[in-house]
Amino acid sequence: MLQDDQKYSKFVAAITREANETREALEKQTQAYKDEKLKKARRTAQEAYNAQIKRQAALIHEDFGRTLSQKELEIRKKLFLKRDEIKTSVFDQARQQLVAFTETADYPSFLTRCMQSILTEFPDAQSAVVFLRSCDLQYSDTISHAVQLSCTFTADDTIQLGGLKVKIGDIIADDTLDTRLTSQSQWFEEHSGLIIK
Repeated sequence: MLQDDQKYSKFVAAITREANETREALEKQTQAYKDEKLKKARRTAQEAYNAQIKRQAALIHEDFGRTLSQKELEIRKKLFLKRDEIKTSVFDQARQQLVAFTETADYPSFLTRCMQSILTEFPDAQSAVVFLRSCDLQYSDTISHAVQLSCTFTADDTIQLGGLKVKIGDIIADDTLDTRLTSQSQWFEEHSGLIIK
């Protein structure tokens, strides 16, 4: 019987050892499975977190870009308005100075020089029609005498500042102060330093 007890003890010890080894192996497998699943869950969570961060960053960037563009448009609009205000002021002052010039003693000789300048372009002209402001018709004799050409003088209400237009044949040469001032508009925009880019 003692021998049976020893066999029985060895048998129980062997079963216990095998059970413990199986349990330890299952615990290791379970821990490895849990570790793998946890690692995968962390990786998935990190990817989802990174994707969410990217989406939020893109939304913030888009919103900031939209706000920045809107502010830039508002500032550019104000700059354009200010530039136009400056240009208008400059040209209003120039217009006033031109009007003041037409009231000086130098104005009749200016009209004569304008007429002579136009006639240098048309040396074969026999006669000309000269268009002036109605208040400048008083200078007709001065101009006619200076250029020694048979001229017809006519009032032209489209000339507001001064100067003259000359019609020779089918060609009209415009040397009015109105046209000179208007032609300076483009030059002013290019050279005033007020270009907005």
